Order: sequence, then C-alpha cells, then structure tokens
Amino acid sequence: MGPIEILYLAALFTITLISFIYYGLAFWGLFIKEEKKPKPKKDFAPFVTVQIPVYNDRIVERLVKAVLNFDYPNYEVIIADDSTDPVTRRIVDSFASHPKVKVIRRNSREGFKAGALNNAMKYSKGDVIVVFDSDFIPPRDFLTHIVQPFKDPQVGYVQARWSFDENLDENLITVFAGTNLLIYHHLFYPFKSKQGTIYLSGSAMAIRRDAFEKVGGWKAGTLAEDAELTLRLASEGYKSVYLPYLRADNQLPYTLNVFMKQQARWSTGVLEAFFMNWKRILSSKKLKPIQKAILMTIPLFNLSYIIVTILVLASILLWMFNIKIFTPEIALLALLLTSGFLVAGYIALRREGRTQLFPKFLVATYLLGPLIAISNTLNMIRYVFKGLPWYVTPKRWQK
Repeated sequence: MGPIEILYLAALFTITLISFIYYGLAFWGLFIKEEKKPKPKKDFAPFVTVQIPVYNDRIVERLVKAVLNFDYPNYEVIIADDSTDPVTRRIVDSFASHPKVKVIRRNSREGFKAGALNNAMKYSKGDVIVVFDSDFIPPRDFLTHIVQPFKDPQVGYVQARWSFDENLDENLITVFAGTNLLIYHHLFYPFKSKQGTIYLSGSAMAIRRDAFEKVGGWKAGTLAEDAELTLRLASEGYKSVYLPYLRADNQLPYTLNVFMKQQARWSTGVLEAFFMNWKRILSSKKLKPIQKAILMTIPLFNLSYIIVTILVLASILLWMFNIKIFTPEIALLALLLTSGFLVAGYIALRREGRTQLFPKFLVATYLLGPLIAISNTLNMIRYVFKGLPWYVTPKRWQK
C-alpha cells in the first residue's frame, strides 16, 4: 500500500469518527423536547445595557427600532459606531436624540469588534450586558426572558437561539450556511447546555457585568472574540445557560465569497481561542472533567476541515492514478458511515420544520463542503504564517 492510499484511509477513518459524533447527536436530537417559552416574569429586572457594534451596516436601522420597542423597563442602548459609510452614520445619528440611546465613536477601529465593545463598556451602566450584531431582529420580550437565568449568581452568560427565517431558503449557500448553524443550535447547544459548557455565539447573548470584568473583558484583536471570552468565563467556573425558546432572527450570507470569508474567520478564530486558553481550561479547578473535555473538543472540530481537504486531495490523486481501494459495496458502506453530518442536518431541519430544504442541503454539502474545507484549511495556514484579517460579513439592506 502506497503513501496516497495510507493518507486516504487515515483521513477516511478520522472523518468516520467525527461522523459518529454527528450520528450520536442526531439520534439524541430525536428525543429532545421543544421547550415552550415561559410566561414573562416581571419580578426580576436588573438594569441592562444593550450594546450594538456597527461597521458600515445600514441594516442596523431595523435592529435599533426593534430594541427600542422592548417591553423591558430598565435598559439603555449603546451604539458603538465605527462606520466610515456616511449613510450608516446618518442612520445611527437619527437615533441619537432618543433618551435611551447613546452613540459613541472612536478615532480608529483598533481591536475591531472586541475593541468597539470594550470602548462601549466605558459608557455602559448595566449590570447585564446584551450584545446584538446589526442584522438581528429580537422579539419584544427578549430582555425580559434573557435576564431570568441571572437570578442564579453563578450564571455568567446566557445565549439565545438564532433563527434564519429571513433568507434560509434563498439559495444553496444560505441553505448550507443556515443548516450548519441549525445543527449547532438544535443539537450541539442543547447537549452542551446540559453540562453548562455552551459557547457564546457573538450576538443575541447576555453577560453578567461582574463576571465580564473579573476575567478582563474582551480580548481585542482576536478573530472570534466570543469563543475566546467563553473559555475565560468557563475557566472561572461561571455557569452558562442556553434559551432555545428565545429566538432572534438574522440574515445569512448569500454569496459564496462572503460565506467563505465568514467561515475562514470563524473556523480559524475558534482554534485561535482554543490555543490561547487550553492551559487555562486544563488547569481550572472549577470545571469538571466532562466540562473540560467538551470545551476542548468543540474547537478541535474545526480541524475536520483539514481532514476533509486531505481526503479530497487524496481522492483526486487516487482517481488520477486509477488506484481503486474499495469494491462498490465497501465504498457504499464507507459513504453511509461518513454521512453523520447529513443526518444531523436532516434532524436539525426537522426540528426547525423545514425538511423540504434537505435535498438542497444534500446537494450543497457535496458541492460547497469541499470548497469551504479547502478554503478554511488555506486560511488556517495563512494565519500561522502571516495572520488573518478581521472580516465583517456584509449585510443586504433595503430602505
């Protein structure tokens, strides 16, 4: 057996192991009961600061309107505007006269989103900090529900569920991007929530201010500031809560170029956060072994992009040299064993009530999956040698 065959089989074995994790989550997802949104409770209402980082996102107009319509009694809104686009600046300024709103600007974009949020903390009075990216549309009772877990003084951060009603079915790219995230929110999040080890997703989330300040705030310049902060909060023993019934809709990337750049930052950023904090997680005396394992394993899932890239390249070489490893029967078995991701996608779409999109997801997985894997692998290599730029995913906006 030559080196190409060995490389191919090693990659196939690794992908099979990852596939079985997806199979396990998919099976478990069949038995997860959908939590109904509880009746709002008004007996606990800490002061909340809603922070909105903005960079040339004209779509922020609808978010600010939704936030100002919250039914919550005690909150303020800080718009941290780093925009250079004059239209976005005018939109933001149109809210500056509102009594709940403060608009703040910096002379530079140092630290990017994390830098903007750290700067916003200087002007924030809230005991709970809520963060939204510009394209989100939260429901009116969002704050009322997301503050409730903070009754427990050990809870440090809370994540709401993302939904994609706006453009999930727009094209193959949105179906693939959205189903990936639905797998995370319908399967990974509920599993991790049972162990108190969820990851913040960067938007539609809330953080206890005391916990935030104790761990030192946002790490400016990181590619995935949400994952990096998560690992520091978790290492200090703060509990996390996921609210699957609290949905906030947002917009998916709808072009291949935008999607690939977004995925490059996310996949590389989560690994960056892992390598910055793995010693802290392992040495933490406030985490159980199972919690450490989950916190350490989830970032390493991003290494699967490298494995897929190796598998794709090895397959091409085998085809070029007309080397056959499997009989058709064994090849079919290998396909079934490595299809856990597809099955998890079907279960996630089923839980979302969108199983009609599964054929598109199936096609998109085989068409786009290898492209995304190769792109992410190349960008990980680029990061190691010369870094990776911080990329803001552009959003479509119509007045």
